[in-house]
Amino acid sequence: LLLKYAKKTHIYSWLGMLMRSILAALDWNANVLRNNKLSKAGEQLYKSKIDRAGKKMTVVAVKESKDSSFKDLIFNACVKCLETNSIPEVNYPIDEELVKELSEKRREMFSKVEATEKYQVRSRMKVSTEGQSFEHEE
Repeated sequence: LLLKYAKKTHIYSWLGMLMRSILAALDWNANVLRNNKLSKAGEQLYKSKIDRAGKKMTVVAVKESKDSSFKDLIFNACVKCLETNSIPEVNYPIDEELVKELSEKRREMFSKVEATEKYQVRSRMKVSTEGQSFEHEE
């Protein structure tokens, strides 16, 4: 379901991916308890599914159509904000302390000085501290 809102062919920012994940969760929650679809005779409907290799077939129950009213509610809230020229205060469902802690740990794990030294060794460059000049070893 997440692929419906966040295609793999696009690159999203952290906040964009968070919003798309929230949309996928809203979609799931709004449709998780859908009833099974019944025929005119009142019998359960089923459909067959064949795997990508075309070797296995399974039968699954058909569900009623999805409810997408949550999308209309979001759209109406956005229109109302535009009409009233207001911006709602948003509380993201994240642990900001954890994000800060992980960010600090990530910075500690990677040293710019160490990375620079490794680069210079790989590229066979010598660094002269006098005058900040670079010489190529041969």
